Amino acid sequence: MTHPSQLTFVAVVALAVAVIILVPYFTMATQREQTIFGIESEIERPVPVPKQVLDILRKDTVVSKCVKQEGLIDASPSMFVASYVHLHSGRQVDLVVMSKDGCLDGANIGPIWVFRNSPGG
Repeated sequence: MTHPSQLTFVAVVALAVAVIILVPYFTMATQREQTIFGIESEIERPVPVPKQVLDILRKDTVVSKCVKQEGLIDASPSMFVASYVHLHSGRQVDLVVMSKDGCLDGANIGPIWVFRNSPGG
């Protein structure tokens, strides 16, 4: 016959194992990064556009046309919104950049840039 204290011990161990297995799953679920981007949706976790990325965006023809059209000297970070994503693995952080400025967008269209870290820069 099984003693009640043995059953309690087994139940506590089973509960502890379940918590150890399930807590990381629920933590990941609540901290999932955004995976769907579109001009009609907001970036959920915006991050500043890094200087290196801004330098690349300034060379883009769409951005250059917008800057010229608006009479600006150069593209500013306020024209963009960015979010970190992981395209290949959880270790490598990549970046999705969308326009925040109306002159970059057309009728129901807008540019979305994806930047991926690479060993060569």
